[in-house]
Amino acid sequence: MKKIKDLIEIPEIETVIKINELYDYDQKSLQDKIYNTFILTEEVLFGVSILIKKIAQKQNAGFIVKGSYGSGKSHFLAYMAAISENVKLFRNLTSISSEIAPFQKDFFPGEILAVPVSLTSYPQNISLENAVFDSIRKKLASKGITFPSSISNKIIEDFRTFVSKDLTQEFFETYADKTVDEQALRLREFLIAKNLSFTPIISRDDFYLLIQK
Repeated sequence: MKKIKDLIEIPEIETVIKINELYDYDQKSLQDKIYNTFILTEEVLFGVSILIKKIAQKQNAGFIVKGSYGSGKSHFLAYMAAISENVKLFRNLTSISSEIAPFQKDFFPGEILAVPVSLTSYPQNISLENAVFDSIRKKLASKGITFPSSISNKIIEDFRTFVSKDLTQEFFETYADKTVDEQALRLREFLIAKNLSFTPIISRDDFYLLIQK
């Protein structure tokens, strides 16, 4: 006799989305997983359509996503990030939603940079501006976009100055054959392996150089 589990397949669902972990997954597979397991209720679809409309019409706007713990705020934001960066997922959405379909000619997924900013990942003495700058830097690095040399030099110099001698020595011995630009890109994965983090302070001028590149 068959059991219920033999008749029904329940997909694995990420019950908790941790913003600071979004950099550490394969983006395409994570986006597919979030898209396929996210339930589009009428209320959620209304919220998605408002955000897409504002972006498509190039209307600068800020939104507050309000809800109690476990209500799906992070899932909603992760879903928005997925359809903003993944052309296939956005086209799938427009094919099932008459509210969103009209905006597909003005909404360009893949050209949008959705940046997760987790304030719990940063020390209290880091300003909000620098936390945002660093999050954008990490996002670009995950896409293989290198830093201008001025930023790379600043990152490596700050690392030398503020991190223990033993750790910096290990890093530079490991990546001795890399250029400064390559070292700046490798630094984050090196620290993740050590369960550590490091936030370089980037000036506004250097930040604008980075995003213009």
